[in-house]
Amino acid sequence: EFTAADTLLTASALRGISIGMPAFAVCELLSRTFYSRGQTTVPMLASVCGIAANFAVSCLLIFGFELGMGAVGAAVAAGQWATAIVLLTASALRIKGLFTPRFVLSCLGLAASAALSGAVMETVRRLIGSDPGSASKIVNFSIICAVFAAGAVIYAVPCLAGFTVLRSKTRDNSTEEGNKR
Repeated sequence: EFTAADTLLTASALRGISIGMPAFAVCELLSRTFYSRGQTTVPMLASVCGIAANFAVSCLLIFGFELGMGAVGAAVAAGQWATAIVLLTASALRIKGLFTPRFVLSCLGLAASAALSGAVMETVRRLIGSDPGSASKIVNFSIICAVFAAGAVIYAVPCLAGFTVLRSKTRDNSTEEGNKR
């Protein structure tokens, strides 16, 4: 049976893993970029670096500091960040024109928005403050919805203000064509 203690352990691991979600997105995007270019060695080496980082951080946090399940999630996140850093570095060196100033500024804006969104969601969660093991499913679902809604609103503002990273080449080209006429 899955108890309240199990819920807290799972939440602890998921909090650690969540720190690595942006890195996971970078890994997925850039790995596919390299695969599509026939450069399969780069993502493989990046993954090996990530596995090594995951192992080292796991050993340090679990056995050195005895931090338990939260350390497992943090180690996974560390592995994702190590992989992402290798892929970002390789991308900057091998794929010319990928990181334009506009692209980098948009990414920084979205990262700031995501960080603010996360901080707001954590604040709302703490203000509501309910023990998931003692609350009903409806109460827990309502809390999740409230936390998500607060974060979504904060994240949406910069997106609506024009901080977008990926733009359609067709749209950009057609706009430029229209401006020339």
